[in-house]
Amino acid sequence: GQKVDFLAYPYGDYDRQVAAASARAGYEAALTCEFGRVRRGSDPLRMKRLVVDKRMDFATFRHYLGAYPLRLAETAPLPNQVVEPEQPVTISARIPNYRELDPKSVGMALLTSGITDPFSYDARDGSISMVIKDAVTALKGRYQLAVIRATDTKTGKPVEAARSFKLP
Repeated sequence: GQKVDFLAYPYGDYDRQVAAASARAGYEAALTCEFGRVRRGSDPLRMKRLVVDKRMDFATFRHYLGAYPLRLAETAPLPNQVVEPEQPVTISARIPNYRELDPKSVGMALLTSGITDPFSYDARDGSISMVIKDAVTALKGRYQLAVIRATDTKTGKPVEAARSFKLP
């Protein structure tokens, strides 16, 4: 009973006639299996796609979505370090190129547990941190992924870095 506005061509198989028939049938957009990005002005009945599979790492996936790498220094916990949740857990880093970032755009989130606040950022030295006081209750799952994000002031593009750590 619902109108269907979008179509994924079976096996990505289409040609000019199929695209024209899709438009006549009332579809607003259709997905092909052609590799590439959808850009402003792309034909909505010939939308390209990017392959995302289980071998893709988080940074590559985020780059597909438009984010560029953000360099970090002095990170804690160290990548893949095992952290004891009985104590407060501090996630921290220093952003070496912090002067190139919009200080209001800098943020941190713990994606695996959905924690986005509170974090603190010092725009004078590029240090960012988050303290999780009740880690036993707050942290869900064994693997944790923290993401630091910002906007480059020169390009206006998003930049981000991800760091992981483990719980026992």
